[in-house]
Amino acid sequence: ELALAKAEVRRVRAELRRPGVERAGLMASALTSVAAMRDKEDPELDEVVRDLLRDFGGPSTPLGGRSRAASLAPSGRLAAFGTDGVGASIVNPFRPTEGTVVSGHDATVSAVVWGPNGDLVAVADDGGHVTVWSARRAEVVSNLKHPTAVRGAAFDPRGKLLVSTGDDGSVRLWDVESAKEIASLVGHNRPVYEATFRPTGEPLLATAGDDGNVCLWSGPSLSTELCFEAHNSWVHALTFSRTGDRLASAGDDGVIRVITGMASPSLDGLSEAMSIAGHEGPVTSVVWGPAGRTLLSGSFDRSVRLWDLSGKPKETIRFSGHQDWVWKVRGVWSGGLRYVVTASADGLVRLFDPRGKLLREFAGDGTAVRTLDVDSDGRWLSWGGETSGRLIDLESSVGNLLPRSLDGLINVGCRWLSAERASRAEVEALWQEEGSPAPCGA
Repeated sequence: ELALAKAEVRRVRAELRRPGVERAGLMASALTSVAAMRDKEDPELDEVVRDLLRDFGGPSTPLGGRSRAASLAPSGRLAAFGTDGVGASIVNPFRPTEGTVVSGHDATVSAVVWGPNGDLVAVADDGGHVTVWSARRAEVVSNLKHPTAVRGAAFDPRGKLLVSTGDDGSVRLWDVESAKEIASLVGHNRPVYEATFRPTGEPLLATAGDDGNVCLWSGPSLSTELCFEAHNSWVHALTFSRTGDRLASAGDDGVIRVITGMASPSLDGLSEAMSIAGHEGPVTSVVWGPAGRTLLSGSFDRSVRLWDLSGKPKETIRFSGHQDWVWKVRGVWSGGLRYVVTASADGLVRLFDPRGKLLREFAGDGTAVRTLDVDSDGRWLSWGGETSGRLIDLESSVGNLLPRSLDGLINVGCRWLSAERASRAEVEALWQEEGSPAPCGA
């Protein structure tokens, strides 16, 4: 019986690596096999079940449509997934089968962003519609209308203002509560994809897009404008360091540029601190380390690199293994770099340790993964694919928090299983059919 249980777990592990499989049914089958072994003491069985849970990686979110945008609230208490032709699903990671749908979006959802306090979330689409929803009030706060397809959005650090960027090259500034347009910021002549506010200090907004330019907007009403050519084509990534004194941009030209000298509202001290040209293809994603001395970057050259910027830029670690373009990179820091998470057009999300060793590999639906997010505590991981979104209990998936006992492992499996797309009744029916006790209780 022990040998059969282990064989079934190994079979399920192999099946879970295939895209598009019915994860809940497979997991139920495996748990059914090991539930009858509760009274056995077999370290090998415990280890194969632990490996199964690591491969399973936590529950999928209950989404049935293409999810091009996924975002976690700063606290990790809520996750938002944009679903084409619907709007956004707002879910609690601890109860992912219970969610709220922010509806009213008939077009492709292009952006989902959270405000700084984790209450407000903005959902934007290709039809020019932007909805601001409050989690605390469980209601829509604002309905905004951009004249063209919206490509990006960002809240200011106070959560009072929202910027939307569009296909027409305009940058619209909105008052969230009143839903009034405060200003239309004109500086770009092609679609604008990136917008980000400086996290500290006086108001400063950076925007970038298809024209290769980076524009900075400063002052209380963001009326001071300074635009400059940063790249020779599309800018894919734009982000301030946590201290707000550095701005990194990356583009189709394969170059990362770091700008400093933004202390003055007039921006008269602006200068390029460094230019990093190590990638062999367009750079699609950049992430600052907490002290502003390191930078993570991902590229169409299929690599992710960690740069030391304390002196002359130097590549220190390369994270490899993807078989197609890298679209997104995220880092988890706690005292130092703990994990690096990458998303690729090869349909995989990979989790690395700080030395570049692969810890876990998550397979989605077999299609490109273009969006990825990790909460500020590094507990939850979300991403979107062509058919659905995924939500992963990151720390448990790595294995650091998985229980040692078989009972504890089964309980974790049951918690994740109950959050899968199959209903509790369907899962229990499967256990009953197989003539084994339901391992998750009645």
